[in-house]
Amino acid sequence: MTDRMSDQRSLGREWDPTELTGGPVDHILRDARRALPGLRVQRLTVTHPGDDDNVYFLAAASDEERVQIDSGQHGRPPFFVESIGSSRASAARTPPIRPRHAPPSVGSPGRPLPVRP
Repeated sequence: MTDRMSDQRSLGREWDPTELTGGPVDHILRDARRALPGLRVQRLTVTHPGDDDNVYFLAAASDEERVQIDSGQHGRPPFFVESIGSSRASAARTPPIRPRHAPPSVGSPGRPLPVRP
């Protein structure tokens, strides 16, 4: 049995490069398409309006393996990335984004949290 995206039509619909979420996932998908010409991207199709459709499936045209990217609302972090159809799996989570200057109640009294370069 093959695991090609074309054989898994129920996963989602084609996600055109001109379609945007408004979040950082747009940059991830754009850069992936530049790095892998012919990359196919699908966005999960859901049946109920309350279901999470922030799931994207990426596959090179000649590859049977897929990568799944889950994002927060409107393509925002956190991101969860995993390989589909492979005996080896890996996952990466991004930490939540902190504001550059947190309110004094979050950092030490009267001082914002340090910003990493």
